[in-house]
Amino acid sequence: MVRVTDGLVQYVIDGDVRHDITSVSGFLTAAAQTLDAGVAISSGNVSTNALENYEGGNGPVYDAFGTNPSISSDDGANRVSIGGSGVGGSYRADFDNMADQDAFEGFANDLLGRATASLISTQVGVQFGDFKFKVETSERDDDITQVKFSLTETGNIKNGWADKYVELIAADFGGTLTGNGNVSETNFTANQASRTGTEVNLGSSGVGGKETWDFASEADAIGFLAAVKDAFATNAGSRLDDFIEKFADASGGTQIRDGNVSNSYEARQIKVTGPDKSIVDLGSHKVGGKEQFEFGSQADAQQFIDELRDHLGITAQDGKVVDEFIFKVSGTAGISGSETLVGVDEFVEFAGERWGGTQTRDGSVSENFDGSVQFLSDTEVKLGPRGVGGQERWEFDTAEDAQGFAETLDTIL
Repeated sequence: MVRVTDGLVQYVIDGDVRHDITSVSGFLTAAAQTLDAGVAISSGNVSTNALENYEGGNGPVYDAFGTNPSISSDDGANRVSIGGSGVGGSYRADFDNMADQDAFEGFANDLLGRATASLISTQVGVQFGDFKFKVETSERDDDITQVKFSLTETGNIKNGWADKYVELIAADFGGTLTGNGNVSETNFTANQASRTGTEVNLGSSGVGGKETWDFASEADAIGFLAAVKDAFATNAGSRLDDFIEKFADASGGTQIRDGNVSNSYEARQIKVTGPDKSIVDLGSHKVGGKEQFEFGSQADAQQFIDELRDHLGITAQDGKVVDEFIFKVSGTAGISGSETLVGVDEFVEFAGERWGGTQTRDGSVSENFDGSVQFLSDTEVKLGPRGVGGQERWEFDTAEDAQGFAETLDTIL
């Protein structure tokens, strides 16, 4: 499957995000090779813009955008060819048999077909802050299965965050893994960890199997043992917080906001944010204050989120099937540029930022949200409760801005 997150395309095979695949052509080739390891590929350059429901980094949009490549097959040669609009050159896959050819052709048609969206309304003169815009609202005709992330493992996660934390600490001292056990996130306290010369054994308490590390010197082994005991001490109330900070640093991130992450954190509200979508915000659920890390690119930030979810035992599950709304906001009266916003939640954030608001609680605004709000004060607005999971709150500088935000939501939604 292809997952589009804030305009970033990610390729998923057998439930795993493949960060090594960075193009549609590469994804097609990987899919072809799962059918026939010896498939012969003549690789043209298939544009990201050829993907169904994708255009210009903005996610699903109108049928008028995007491209529509041609996909054909040659039964005699067991060949599938992809060319035309959105393809540089010709992409060709030659299989050993017709069954693999037909399966790949069906996959390519699903991947590169063009979806449509029906225009529901056009409203001109909609106020966003100091300016008025035209807003076109459409509903996508094809059903989209939402991806939701849920905690599926606890306490003894294979390659969980405790395992990774030990690995990161060992890397500080140049350690080599000589016995690969399974370190428990909930039960390991390192109170049985011991050293023999340059080797450290983590013991059996809270460790499945046997975990041992070897070092170049006794000094490095002593330093590693002390660091592990400090990180996993019985009273280490912030061990997950410390792990996330260390993992972010090892992944190329820089901490820009330092909150307090609970040991029961489940990454329910984690997201990319910032003008370049390169900042990871851990959300407010089981986080005291704000915890944020900045990365070199959106791809790096999203890879950190994906890998953190893996270490926390959180996996992607198919959610409910919905028809998402698409909002095209374009300037009027000499204002240039336009935004294409996918889903009600993204539209709400756009409107809040345009009115100069600060999101103080980040809930999940669904397609069922009808624009109703509650004023907690002259300047604080709470959305819902209908169509809002958790709490979504916005704080504004003035009562006029808060009222304007509420009126914008009521007008469009």
